[in-house]
Amino acid sequence: VLDYFRGLEEYLSVGPPVYFIVNQDAIDYTKIDDQDLLCGTSGCSSISLLGQIGEALRQPNRYYLAQPPSSWLDDYFDWL
Repeated sequence: VLDYFRGLEEYLSVGPPVYFIVNQDAIDYTKIDDQDLLCGTSGCSSISLLGQIGEALRQPNRYYLAQPPSSWLDDYFDWL
């Protein structure tokens, strides 16, 4: 596994994928206030998970993601 990640870094200049896992008991997806804690589109809470990740990425000397963060919940709402 380490050889795989070393190869990615050396030849593709990327690292491993990053996933943020939320405890299923911590969020009730039927409640709008809880949905607001996970979404990343305009109108979402400034303290949402994606909002916090986006804020951290404004410090490029400390954090870097090749792609902006995204949430399956935002994709689901777009699909609706």
